[in-house]
Amino acid sequence: MSTELFATKEDWPTPDFLSFFDIFLDFQQLHHLESVLDHAVLHFEKADSPGQMDMTFAEYMINYFTFRSWTMYRVFQIVLKADDQYHLAHLAEFQTRTGALPENIDITYLKYLIATVLFDKGWLDLGVQDAGDSLAYLVMLCLGDVNIPSCEAFQIVLDTAAELSDACLVISSWLQRHGYPDEAKHVLRGRMRACVALLSDDASKNDEDTFKALFHTFLMEPSSEEDLGAALYCVKESQERAIKAYHEEECDTWDSENIDSTDGHEKWHVQFMRDELTRCSICIQCISIIQGWYYCRSCPLKTCCRQCASKHRPVANDSGTSKCPGICDDDHDFFYTGGHIRDTERVPEGMVAFFTSGGESNAIWIEDWKDRLVKKWETADFTFDGGLSAWCMSILPEPQKARWARMFKI
Repeated sequence: MSTELFATKEDWPTPDFLSFFDIFLDFQQLHHLESVLDHAVLHFEKADSPGQMDMTFAEYMINYFTFRSWTMYRVFQIVLKADDQYHLAHLAEFQTRTGALPENIDITYLKYLIATVLFDKGWLDLGVQDAGDSLAYLVMLCLGDVNIPSCEAFQIVLDTAAELSDACLVISSWLQRHGYPDEAKHVLRGRMRACVALLSDDASKNDEDTFKALFHTFLMEPSSEEDLGAALYCVKESQERAIKAYHEEECDTWDSENIDSTDGHEKWHVQFMRDELTRCSICIQCISIIQGWYYCRSCPLKTCCRQCASKHRPVANDSGTSKCPGICDDDHDFFYTGGHIRDTERVPEGMVAFFTSGGESNAIWIEDWKDRLVKKWETADFTFDGGLSAWCMSILPEPQKARWARMFKI
């Protein structure tokens, strides 16, 4: 990539590196990101660079990460490697300086993104300190890494809210893979109880997030295929309703005939629906609509977006799932969410559609579905004996049990 593409006007405050990041991310030209980042480093290391304005690269990076957090998060996740000491050291320094940022900055979210980068690149001692908003990462570390950082000074408390978190998906996945199928389902019961409670309250605005939580739960539970399809239907219906309302208000147009295929996804993309904590494992873009994505049935945090799938070409198998080589374990099955709901699949509002393996469908009222889930998962009076953390300690083998005691308060 030619460096002449960058700034040529001496009156520019700084070369517009961010625009290049945005362009290459939007057009999936991920192999160019590293050269842009390298050129930014060279620019600020040269004393006579035009438009430098006495700014160091660290200060420039902090400024970008503060005000364009998700863009820079994607860049660092894609480009940086575990041995990239230069950039990771700057991020670690930034992590300690977030307290001085203006009040209008979401510092908790910013620290979570920085911690996640450090965490994923192997800087565990620093990453674990501010990854508290993502218990899933901490649990994954505890179950899978022998050399966990020392946590005696800040043992993490798992309250009842943790039962709804993705941490329980990670625990369930680990138990399932290591031969504890009953325990793998049991650890999801608190999450199921919380989901049913959320669907039963008067706040309809949280229904879509709850359907997503159910969808991710059923992905990890092999005996919940019909419920998985039902939760997916509810998510799609909720998102398509929001998209339709948006376009009717903003554009006065809605052509339902053109949204049945996966090819029409980008046309109906609505940025405000973005879920910033669900990301493609390859290009790190966050999900907007659920259609056209692949979700690992074994790793709750591994996904593949439609654009990356078109390049990596997932292979469908006889079970109705797919293989997505290069994302996690090549033997793992991925669930494909398909396209938009077709007219022949729709059911009346307030109902949910169930699809059998033979393609037949039937519908029940959502209220009846909730009652069925309560009975199936036995959640009416469910609690973890001694709390979630104590229960995990009681069923985990060594050395996971010893690691758990170090990281989580019992």
